[in-house]
Amino acid sequence: MASSDLPLLALLHGAWHQASSFDKLRPLLEEQGFEVICPAFISSNKTKQNPQATHLDDIAVVNEILLPLFDQGREVVLVGHSYGGIPAVGIAQGQSIEDRATLGKKGGVRAIVFLSAVILPQGGNLLPIAERDFISIEGDWAIANDGAREVFYNGLPESEVDEMMSQLVPFSLACIKTPIDYSAGDLKIPMTYVLAELDQALVPPFQEAFAAGAPDVKMIRIQTGHSSMLAMPKEISEIIVKVAA
Repeated sequence: MASSDLPLLALLHGAWHQASSFDKLRPLLEEQGFEVICPAFISSNKTKQNPQATHLDDIAVVNEILLPLFDQGREVVLVGHSYGGIPAVGIAQGQSIEDRATLGKKGGVRAIVFLSAVILPQGGNLLPIAERDFISIEGDWAIANDGAREVFYNGLPESEVDEMMSQLVPFSLACIKTPIDYSAGDLKIPMTYVLAELDQALVPPFQEAFAAGAPDVKMIRIQTGHSSMLAMPKEISEIIVKVAA
């Protein structure tokens, strides 16, 4: 049973993925007494609805869940994988425990854990890292083609790669092109960046550059590929639990 004394954990999935990408990680966290939510982003959409969806729509989805909980006094640790780092930073804007306390409000964001995550500067967008061979364009949507097998899932068993590839969904071009209007540099909360040394989607120099955009970030390096929560769920759960405890 989840303990209300512990912060809520909000797991924010990457582009082209669904909440199911956390299926190996989530139960390990729940076993430690945490309540865990895995919201489904609008920008990644199996039925190609909402082609103009951006990170702002994804933030709104999560805030619809979190803001009422904050008002009840709940605290949250955000865990953003890959693209999930962008909405994570947006969700935390003005919603840290300290920010809310200055307004006489309870609850808020306690910390962020970034898993091979994108952290953009204000005004930045995903175009510089989205022009890749594993991405095909179909109308208003970016599709992860078969090249994503090695890029996203290097090091995983082929059967697991097959399963994950079958779950990938289109990602809106609008989300790729739309610049963000906030920065991690504005945040004054603990931030941890888990850098995957074997990542082929966001190679280590990219991750290091992203992490540099987060003030006083704690860096943890692990020997795995882009989908660390699939390849090393136990180790990732231990990192998150240590941050959230």
